[in-house]
Amino acid sequence: MNITGEQIFKTKQELQKQIEEYEKKLQALIAKQYTLTKVEDLAKSILEYDELERQISDRNLLFALFSAPFESLRNPLVKSEFFAYVAAAETIGIDLVNFLVEDFLAQMRFDIQNGEDDMVDLIEADYKEYIIPGKIIAERFDEIEGLLTEMIRFCKYLDHKYSEERASDVLKYAFRISIDADTRMPPTIKALKEFQFTYLRPTDRAELLDHVEEHLAILRFEQVRKQNIAMEKAVAILQKREEDKEK
Repeated sequence: MNITGEQIFKTKQELQKQIEEYEKKLQALIAKQYTLTKVEDLAKSILEYDELERQISDRNLLFALFSAPFESLRNPLVKSEFFAYVAAAETIGIDLVNFLVEDFLAQMRFDIQNGEDDMVDLIEADYKEYIIPGKIIAERFDEIEGLLTEMIRFCKYLDHKYSEERASDVLKYAFRISIDADTRMPPTIKALKEFQFTYLRPTDRAELLDHVEEHLAILRFEQVRKQNIAMEKAVAILQKREEDKEK
């Protein structure tokens, strides 16, 4: 990876520290659950348990990635899981998301300059499927214009007939991917409503805002589903306790 050894060490060190802290919280919560006697309280603690496990799992995923410093994010196997890493990084903070995207971008530029990426479709795909969506999730909206201009320059170098209009299709596609992968919608909504993207067509802007609303509805549905599952688990646990007492 195009990240210095010192950066990797510091990132892993911080991740390990956070993992240990969350594991302590998890053990404390498990102990607390044995004292809870109300369905609502136990259900709430089950949701907290699931969230703590997710925080630990996300950090373990990134720790494993940074434990293989010579494995490039553009390696096909790792690249196929790019958004899993981005989603995990977003749990920790958008700066870490940007950290991953910047490394991917640096490697892509290196490959282009060395003639390894010499097909317009491949270059365009990297921007619309990874780089631009990653930058949107990282909330680096002010960098998108420059990246699209860079993409056009690379593609025109390989194909003089490359149309700048394709940048609009790339941006729309990238926004849709980022919306589906993201959980922090307010920054994206604000950007779509207020940011002046040269390559974003008015019709696409409106369509993407509708897509955000659809995604928010899905997130709300998932939240309710998780709450219902937690309530069912809580009821089952308390019933089991009562049955054990009667034995």
